[in-house]
Amino acid sequence: MTKKNDIIIKYFLVSVLFVSVAVFYYKPVAWMIGTWSDRYVSHYTPGPWILILSLWVFCLKLPELKKLSAEGDERGLYIIIFSFLLNLSALRADLNRLSLVSLVVFLTGFVYYFFGKYFIKCLWFPIVYLLFMVPLGFLDSIVGIPLRFFVTNVSAMFFNAIDSLDYVEGTLIFLRNVGPLNIDAPCSGLNSMISLAAIGSVFAYLTQRTTLKKWLLFLLSLPIAVAANIIRVLLIGMVAQGLSPEIALVKLHYFWGFFVFALALAMFVLAGYLFRWKTKK
Repeated sequence: MTKKNDIIIKYFLVSVLFVSVAVFYYKPVAWMIGTWSDRYVSHYTPGPWILILSLWVFCLKLPELKKLSAEGDERGLYIIIFSFLLNLSALRADLNRLSLVSLVVFLTGFVYYFFGKYFIKCLWFPIVYLLFMVPLGFLDSIVGIPLRFFVTNVSAMFFNAIDSLDYVEGTLIFLRNVGPLNIDAPCSGLNSMISLAAIGSVFAYLTQRTTLKKWLLFLLSLPIAVAANIIRVLLIGMVAQGLSPEIALVKLHYFWGFFVFALALAMFVLAGYLFRWKTKK
């Protein structure tokens, strides 16, 4: 009878928790989905692709989960309470991003309370990975602008070395016989950096054997994205000088975005296999 009562109480708690989540997290989740559909502003998040990749990693973990026995831990309830208090504070201050972070904290506490520490050990990555869904538009002023100047300076050094540079003004590179090449927000590499970090973290988690190599490969995604973006700027400048500015800046406008991400991804995968090759050696 006691065991039956425990099951009824747990099902009741689950129902209450999910109703509470639907009520208290509706506003931040609606805001997040709304930013995904905003095509005119970059919010530096791969959006729904993160949920798909998280579910994919979860499915890969199913055989391992089937071997575990669910042993709930009451300490998970403290995490759940903390997540709701954090969310209430975030809602009062209109901090949607913090509310979304508290949702990930809630999911951690939920798994911990109902299934136990071994399930958390197995599922921590697909849970924490959901943080990549949070829009990060604020990074443009913190990271994006300094990156634009960095890409400008490095590219200008190259163009100066091949005697193609006229002068630099802010984030404008004036090339001889071409005119200004504007290193605007997409050219900072921040968007590629976030997307590559999101994909790269999954690749690193699934392919590397040690925690150190996982983190090293993940962190390597950041300079790789910047390097690929600098190559993009250099190629645009050379095509503009060698062929015409119209071809480089208009006809190949959409091509460059795909090119830079494909190049960065190829460099990242190569680095990952080099890490594994060194381990085998």
